[in-house]
Amino acid sequence: MKAFLYILPITTFFAVACRDSNSPSVTAIIDSTARNDAVVTDTKGPDTLANMDTTKLVVDSAVNITINGTALQRSRNVVYHALYYNWLHAYTLVRRVPATLHITYIGTVMMGARGDIMDEVLKAQNDMKNYIAKDKYRKPYDSLSPDEQARMQQHYAILFQQEFW
Repeated sequence: MKAFLYILPITTFFAVACRDSNSPSVTAIIDSTARNDAVVTDTKGPDTLANMDTTKLVVDSAVNITINGTALQRSRNVVYHALYYNWLHAYTLVRRVPATLHITYIGTVMMGARGDIMDEVLKAQNDMKNYIAKDKYRKPYDSLSPDEQARMQQHYAILFQQEFW
């Protein structure tokens, strides 16, 4: 709950800041004061976010990571924070999240690094499932009925995706 209280003002600030942007390019919003967590959003215009369909995560052999073309700073749980806040930003603005997550590994990325990244992706998916379930149904995802879980799977497929080719 404390984390939510810190996230809400930051998210509101970003929503207001992005709404007035007239830039035709992708904007990366990085909050360096909050533990260097990167928030990467696609805000080309007011209608773009609703139609955003893919979150693209690229990892090279030196474990340099980009999300939607924006480089992330190297820090602990950076992939988790970037994905979670990207999806949270989309959800709070338009009540939607991107449809798919596409992960590309360039060169030889060590299995340990791949495993760490996948752990962070899974954590972001699970935390976002719970956030949306609590927002829509007022209870955690695991407490939802099978019908409610099926509706969430249908509307928020990225949160249940297991293959990221």
